[in-house]
Amino acid sequence: MGMTVGNRITLALKMRGISQKELANKTRMTEQTISRYVHDVRTPNAKAIKILCKALCVSADWLLGVENGNDD
Repeated sequence: MGMTVGNRITLALKMRGISQKELANKTRMTEQTISRYVHDVRTPNAKAIKILCKALCVSADWLLGVENGNDD
């Protein structure tokens, strides 16, 4: 199985050099919500994915693990 959405958020945070707290501030989400996404306790809905992608400068396809027509 490939990377989860939470794994990808964590990777994007590292690539951007920002913390979960900073992401929470950028997205106007709570730190608890970001933590739940990072730990795969919850999956972001479409609106949250759009907001996260903009804040992390990544595509929705990348965040969801859909690259080059593959979903794994």
